[in-house]
Amino acid sequence: AKDTFHPYNNIRVLAAKEHLHIAGNVKQAMNLVDTKFVYVLQHDLAFKLDIDHTKLVQAMRQHPEKLRNVRFRMRRAHEGNFPYCRVYNHKGKYPEDEYGGLKLFATARWSDNNQFSTKAYYEELFAMIIHLKRPMEAPMMHHATKNCTYWGQVVYGGRWDERAFLKHLDGRHSHASNETRR
Repeated sequence: AKDTFHPYNNIRVLAAKEHLHIAGNVKQAMNLVDTKFVYVLQHDLAFKLDIDHTKLVQAMRQHPEKLRNVRFRMRRAHEGNFPYCRVYNHKGKYPEDEYGGLKLFATARWSDNNQFSTKAYYEELFAMIIHLKRPMEAPMMHHATKNCTYWGQVVYGGRWDERAFLKHLDGRHSHASNETRR
């Protein structure tokens, strides 16, 4: 088909007929997938460090009530402090021995940065969000602040980890883009 990347026929490009923001585009994609787990990735946020995807899937299978949505940090620890969610303890830290050695911490925040979740999570999220033609970060931040143990995201990596797992590929700041704008 014309809308797939040859030879990767499991990747499909969905063209929106209008500007749908991330929420509308993700909902459009969720209507087409038949899988338990999903990655929601932004086109300009690339992984720059390895992620143990196998351990992450295993931990989410074993703890579906605690690991509903895991996101990957774009900034190092000291560049963005997130309020704790006291899921396990006063610092929101998950016990590594129960989660396959993964370092994770719970927050009272929500971001649309790259994340791993379930299709069921997004179906529940979309049933709650009324305006899908707007960014989903604002309403989800409200829900995460009110009920962090249910809607707050779990962040991959240690809370004070100096590693950022994502890098922003912002074309506006590249030399070629600046030349074009002049």
